[in-house]
Formats: sequence, C-alpha cells, structure tokens
Amino acid sequence: MASSQSRKFPGNLPFSYYLLGVLCLLIICIIFSIIMVNSQGSVENQKRQQQMTMDQTEAEIIRTITLIDSGRKLGEEAYYPSMVSVTDEALLLYQSGGSRIRPGSLEEILNQTGSQMDISFVNRRGIIESSTRPNLEGKNASQVFALISQLDEPDLWNDSFTLKRAFRDHDSGEVSITSTKPTPDKNFLVFVTLTNPQLIRDWEILNYSRSMKEIISSHPAIINVQLFSSDGKFIAGTKNQTQDDLKQDVFRKIVGTKSNLDIEIKDKGLTSRYLYIDLGETEYSGTRDVIAEITLDPGRSAGHFQSLWVSNILAGIVLFILSVLVLIPLVHALTHPLRQITDDVDTIARGDLEHPIRDTQGRELSILKESISSMVDTLRATIHNLRESEDLYREVVESQNELICRRTSDGTCIFANAAFCRYYKKTCDEIIGKKFFPETPGNTESLHAQIIHMLSPEKPSLHLHHRVIVHNGIVRWHSCQVRGFFSIDGTLTETQEVCQDISERIEFENALKESEGRFRNLIEKSPINIAILRAGEIVYANPALGSLLGYEADGSPVGSSFLTFIPEEQRKTLAERNSMRNAGAPVPNEYETLVTRIDGSMFHCHVLVSEIELSDGPATIAYLTDITRRKVAEEEVSTLYADMEQKVRVRTAELSRANKELESFSYSVSHDLKSPLRAIDGYSSILSQKYAAQLPDDAKIYLTKIRQNTLYMADLINDVLELSRIGRVSLKKERIDIGKIVREVIDEFSSDITDRNVSVKIAQMPPCTADPLLVHLVYSNLISNALKFSRNRAHPLIEFGSYSKDGQVVYFVKDNGIGFDMKYADTLFKVFTRLHNTAEYEGTGIGLAIISRIIEKHGGKIWVDAEPGVGATFFFTFGPEPG
Repeated sequence: MASSQSRKFPGNLPFSYYLLGVLCLLIICIIFSIIMVNSQGSVENQKRQQQMTMDQTEAEIIRTITLIDSGRKLGEEAYYPSMVSVTDEALLLYQSGGSRIRPGSLEEILNQTGSQMDISFVNRRGIIESSTRPNLEGKNASQVFALISQLDEPDLWNDSFTLKRAFRDHDSGEVSITSTKPTPDKNFLVFVTLTNPQLIRDWEILNYSRSMKEIISSHPAIINVQLFSSDGKFIAGTKNQTQDDLKQDVFRKIVGTKSNLDIEIKDKGLTSRYLYIDLGETEYSGTRDVIAEITLDPGRSAGHFQSLWVSNILAGIVLFILSVLVLIPLVHALTHPLRQITDDVDTIARGDLEHPIRDTQGRELSILKESISSMVDTLRATIHNLRESEDLYREVVESQNELICRRTSDGTCIFANAAFCRYYKKTCDEIIGKKFFPETPGNTESLHAQIIHMLSPEKPSLHLHHRVIVHNGIVRWHSCQVRGFFSIDGTLTETQEVCQDISERIEFENALKESEGRFRNLIEKSPINIAILRAGEIVYANPALGSLLGYEADGSPVGSSFLTFIPEEQRKTLAERNSMRNAGAPVPNEYETLVTRIDGSMFHCHVLVSEIELSDGPATIAYLTDITRRKVAEEEVSTLYADMEQKVRVRTAELSRANKELESFSYSVSHDLKSPLRAIDGYSSILSQKYAAQLPDDAKIYLTKIRQNTLYMADLINDVLELSRIGRVSLKKERIDIGKIVREVIDEFSSDITDRNVSVKIAQMPPCTADPLLVHLVYSNLISNALKFSRNRAHPLIEFGSYSKDGQVVYFVKDNGIGFDMKYADTLFKVFTRLHNTAEYEGTGIGLAIISRIIEKHGGKIWVDAEPGVGATFFFTFGPEPG
C-alpha cells in the first residue's frame, strides 16, 4: 500500500489557500471597481470642462477669421473699378486688332491708366500667349496664377466679368487681386492682376497669425493653428511643409461635406481637428471659405488624470491589506472541518475502507459525511462484484474460440487465452511475459510496429488481414481486430488482438472470384442477349446484345439508356412499369416490346428481367430475345385460325343438320325395329300359351330362347339409343350434392339391396358442378353393375367415397364382386364389350360406354382398378371446377 507521502495530486496547495486567493481576488475586483467608478467620474468631469474650453476656442477662431476677412474685403473693393476699366480696354484692343494683340499695345494701356497691374491673354489650353510681363509668355498659366485650377469652370467663359478675392503668395510675400473675362470669340481669357504695396500693408494690419498665436496661448492643449484656403493653399500659421501633400485628400473631403473632421496622428500622439469656416461669399468667383487646422496634444492634460489615479490606487492598496489581515483567520476557521474530512477520505483512498468519517459541524458537511460513507459502502460492494466479474470475464475469454492476446506497447505479451496457446502449440508460460510474435512471411516485428504506428487516441482500433506461419509450416490467413489503450496524455500503453483463422473463407472467396470470372466469360461468349441495368442505364452488355442492336465489334450500348432503344410510343408504358417495380408493386418480370437498332430498323423482342445483387450494389439483369420470326408465325397462325374458325362454323352447321337427321333416323330405327320385335315376342307368347300341349319339349325350349333374345334385342336397342342421345344432349350444369344423388339411386335399388343383404357405405363427399340427371345415370349404372357382379358373395359390400388429387376431386364406387383381369381394362369402356358370360351375367355391354361418354362430356376422366375374385373400384372426375 503506497504511503501518503508518495501520493501525487494535481493541486499541491491546501483548499484554504485557494479560498483565501478567491476572496482576495474578489476584494481586489471590488476595490478596483470602486477606483474605476470614482476615477472615471473625475476624469469625465475634467473632460467636460476641457471640451467646453475647446468649444469656446473654436468659436473664437471662427469669429476672429470672419472679422479679419470682412476688413480685408472692404480694402479690396476700392480697387475693383480700375480693374474693370483695364479689362474693358484690353478687350477693345483685342477687337480692334482683328482678334490679335499687337506687341507692346498692352503696356500702352497700363501707361495710359497709370495702373500697377499686369494683363495676360490665356488660351483654352492654359498657355499665356500675350502678357505685359514678356517673361510669362509661353508658360503654362497654372505655374503663374494661383487660381488657374478653375480655368475649366463654365462660368469663366460666359460674357460676365469675374472678380476674385485677394490672395497672398507666402513664398514671395506678394498680395494680388485677379479678375477674368473671356474675349467675344471665347478663344482667350483676359487675366488682370493687381499688385499694390498698400494691399500688403492692409494684410499686415489685419494679420491671422497674430490672432492665432493669442488663441494658442490661451489653451494649454493646443500646440499649433494653421489656416488654409478651401483649395488647400496655406494662409497663416506655422507652416509644416511635410504635411501639405497629405492634407489634400482631407481638404477635399471637408470641402465636399462642409463639415468638421478629427484625425489622430498616431506616430506622434497628436490629434488634428479641422474646422470648416464658411465665409458666405456668393458674389465672387470661387470660395473664400477657410479651413482651420488645430493641432492638439492630449498628453498635456494627462498629468492631472494621473494624479487622480495614483491617489485612488493608494487608497485601494491600504484597504486590500486590511481586508487580507481579516480574511486569514476567518478562512482558517471555515476550512478546518473540510480539512478533517479530507484527511479521513485520504486514509480511505489509501486502502483503509474501514476507516470512519469523523463528525463535523454544519448541515452540508454532515450530508457530505453521510454521502462519503455511503459511497465507501458502495465501493466495497463494487470491488467485490468487480472481482467476481473479472473472474467471470476471464472464464469467458478463456472459453472463446477466438485467439485473444494482450500486449504492452513494447510487444510483451501480458495475457493470452487458452485458444491462442493451443493454436500455436505452446504453453501459456512460454507466451505470457515474453515478446512472442506469431511468425509471418514478412518481418514479424515490423508488422507489430506498423500496428502501433496506425493506432491513435482518435483511431484506437483497426481491422486487418494478415498471414501467419503455424507450427507445421503451413501459411494461414488471420482476421484481427486490434484495439489500443491510451493514457490520459495520449501515450499507447497496451494493445489487445482478437483474431480468427479465416483461411477457409479466403479460399472460398478466391474460388468465388474464379467462378465469377468463368461466369463472366460464359456471359461474354453466350449467344443469349444479356444486359445489366441500373436506374434504366445499361452498365453491361455482352457482345451478343451489341450485335443484336447493330453495333460493330468495337461498339457497345454501355452507358446508354435502355429507353433510347424503345420506340417513342412505347417508352411511357415501359417507364411506368419500371416506376411500379421500383415502388415495390407487383409487375410481371417479362414482357414484349419493339426495339430499335442503331440503324433505325426495328424488331420484336421478348424481355425477361430479374433483380440481382452485385458486389457494388443491386442491379437488374435483362435477357432479350428476338421474336420477330415467332411474331410473323403468330400472325400467319392467327390468319389460319380465322380461316379455320370459318370452316368450323360451316362444319358445325353441317353437323347440326346431320344430328337432326340422325335423331330422325334414330326415331325411325327405334320404331321400325321395335315393331317386328314386339310381333315376334307376341306370336311366341301365343304359341307358348295356346299350343303348349301340342309342342314338343325342344320347341318349347326354342320358343323360350326366342322370347329371351327378343327382350335382349329390345334392351340393346334402348341402350344404343340412350348412348346416341347422351352424345347429342346439352349439359345443364349446376352445383349438386353427390351424397344426395347416391342416396336417391340407393333408394331405387332398395328391394335388391334388402333382399340380398348388401352392405352400403357412403362417405362424406364434396359437392361438384355437373348435370344432375347425367350424374344420376352414372351412379345408377355403376350400382347396377356392382349388384350384378356381387350376387354370388355371401356378404356383398358397396362403398362410395372421394379424395383430392392434383387439385381435383376424385369420386369412386367400390364393390367386392368377382372383379376381372386388368389386362382387359383398356377395352372395358368400349361399346358391346363384355368380359363375362351373358347367360350368367345379363347385360348389353353398353352401360360402361354410356358412363364413359357422360364423364368425357363433363371434361373428366374415368378409370378402374380391379382384381379377379376381389372386386373392382371405378374412379372418375367431373373436370375442373369453374373459377
């Protein structure tokens, strides 16, 4: 049993430490929340004050710029009349020169007016063609005039005079005012630029930069203010050249929306705020709106915020230390009962299941004590049951026929059942505890290493087939299920192999494959047309079918739909048949249809289909037979049959006439033959009665024989007429009770039966459908024969019964009379056939012929089984029952 010092636990600190840590963490969270709420409030107040100051500063900037711009505007308006006059003079000069400017003529205008201005003519391509400053001629106007970027504006090319506000070039320091007006032919723009020292003095007096410096000094967070025109030209402030190009996109966005914008300069920790100042000048070309860039340094106001945070954090630290000093003894007291229970549980965990759990204070801990005690009791019972289950499992494993082996990760066998040891002809001691591997045709240890490599926690089991060499050197096939067992960290600890010898199955599968190959070869060479279908598509067709459909030797219908070979008018019927078969409805598995060859010719085809199961799934096999010749023959037979029917109708009519003539003849014969017989019988009777005394004894005997033969002749004529009548009579079938008819016939012969003490046995017989009068005649003749041929028996017996054979009821009449030799059975039912002496057994020899004629007329059969001196049994049927 391991000692408590050797026990390893995931957590090596007491629970009280964790509880103290959680409480401390909770206190830290509470203190932190208080600090955050308090500091955040202070910071928010400070920010609101700074925002108010910033709003006031922005309003001051807007008001200052508006006032300065208004002052400058008043000074600029004094120069506008002279610029209009110079522009008009330049246009008159252009018109008088035939839309051309004479060299030196522009300077004359300036000399006449005494103006400090420059005049330039700019064509539509932006090139200066004429100017009072010759050094500008030929240059691009965009390099000379600050506002040339607006040259393509449509308003500049109408007939109006366009004035622009004064502009200062910060590179040269000059202040200029520009006006434009197009020539009448719209080929040039006349630029008049006024440059006057007084403008510079006015701008110096009304200075933006001085006002911006005063604003910067009044706000600690502002480090710079720059002013720009709406087209991005620098106006005032401390110019930063490196930022000009970067600001053009910002200016376009601000001008487009006419709104303010804030941008953070992350690499410097600064913020640039852009104010759009709308000066509202609609009477001038272009816009005088100003964009003010205010650069802010948020870090200048961070010092006050930091002091607020520091004071709050120090107060929180002091509060935390006081809380910890209070929590330490409190946690110790709270966790004492838990430590006590922990020690008891640890003792039990080390194997002492009889150790009791000590009592503790608190309802929850009492419940925990009772639960642990109950768990210990359950654990003891579980250990007991587990040991019993382990013994049972070992017995079950040992009794298995499968080869079971368990190994460590290095291949050492730690368990092998009896079947495993018997299979390899070794004792368990020779296998368990050793690295025993069954010998294989390849590298045995390499096979085990491959198995180890293929197992993983995600795929802990695998199934494989491999070969082994048994003790007698024979190679056997094994099917093995291998399962790996892994530790918590995913390391393979053990493997278990459950194997079966499947050599016989492998041999069977190989034989089956060979048989399938022979079967395929048989189909390929078979003259029968065979196709295999899936979902109506031909997936296999033997060469015979390809030839039947008109394909060449290298062609095949495989891949085609079977319906493509069926005429359009029959496809719907065949598709419905397939749908019904797929739905499980009963459908005949053979049918006839027309089939179209690939050359368009058609033939009649008989199709037999059957469902089969292939290795890759279910399919339908179809056998196709060309029945064109049979169809032609059937048509010929049908024609012949129609001709024959016509001939039968003619012959039937002739036969009907013949029957009528026969009936007339029979009546005549009956009348004409019976009259002489009656005369012979009458005169013979008179001789016997009146002249008996005179007649010798021989004459009397002769007269007796004459009368007997006359009566026999009359009976013979009656039987012949009856036989003829039965052949002509029409059947009147109905459902009859055979037993009832038999009893009626017995009643007719009751006197003979009673006088001779004949025993009659009538079994239960099923009804049948027949003509009741003719059935009555059958039984009457049979009973008459039975009574006649059993008259010499001391105890005559007649039996009536039935039995079933081939779906029909067979009725029989049996007697124990004199019987007969079965070699005469074939002639027994012929007319006038007699097997016995007439003197001993009377009769005409027509009765059985009448019975046979009645049975045949019903579509039945009659036969007899007899033995001399034993008796005879007559069997007969009345044909199949209707329906």
